[in-house]
Amino acid sequence: MEAEYYIRRLDFPNRSVKAATFPNDDGSFDIYLNTLYPESTQEAALRHELEHIRLGHFYSDKPIREKEAEADGLLPEDGLLPARGDRVHTIPLFTSPEELVRWLTG
Repeated sequence: MEAEYYIRRLDFPNRSVKAATFPNDDGSFDIYLNTLYPESTQEAALRHELEHIRLGHFYSDKPIREKEAEADGLLPEDGLLPARGDRVHTIPLFTSPEELVRWLTG
């Protein structure tokens, strides 16, 4: 899946999230990278977010733990998904950057 995306770098209120991606009405995406992290971490977070876009995760009903594993290059058939109860990442969906800030600071 090819998609247009815009990368925005900014200081998040804290380090709880490395990056956040917002799907736009026109089919493009805004990817926000947390500049509180070093450049290498931001690059890894960008690659991870781009995998979510490439794999169509924003429009999929797959379980979040499966989407996160796929974005990290792990395949469910490899048995590499985190076990239930293990700490896993989530994909929060925000309708605006302001909603992201409220979630981060809430």
